[in-house]
Parts: sequence; C-alpha cells; structure tokens
Amino acid sequence: MKEIPCQIIDNDNGQYDVKYYCDSEDPLSISILFLDDKGKMVPVRGSPYTITGKKGADVKNNAMTGSLMAAQIKSL
Repeated sequence: MKEIPCQIIDNDNGQYDVKYYCDSEDPLSISILFLDDKGKMVPVRGSPYTITGKKGADVKNNAMTGSLMAAQIKSL
C-alpha cells in the first residue's frame, strides 16, 4: 500500500475539498475518517471507496461539476 499526498481544504461550512494527484490507472482505495463523539477516528459511511483513473483524461472531468461526476451520479 502506498500513501498519496493530498491537500485538504476546510470550507468552514461542514464540507471539505480534497485534492490529490495520481498518475496510475491502477484502482485506488480512499479511506475517509472523522473524529466521532467518543474521540475515536471512524470511517464515514461507505468508506473506503475504490476509484480508478485514466491517463490523459482531462482533469476537469473529475471536478464536482465535471461530466464524469454527473455521469456517475446519474448511474446511482
């Protein structure tokens, strides 16, 4: 397992943006944890998530308003 550096941005509204870069097309496992009311780090519902990338893809496609994100939401 390899950790990928990321940037976490607190939007000061209960939401966070996470930016990372990975040049591999191998599947990635992303774990998202939070501090619960008992002081323990626990995963958010559904975590870990598995994602894949595509070399040469336009990075705008993966933005929250990008076409790949819209297609993923429609498929749910």
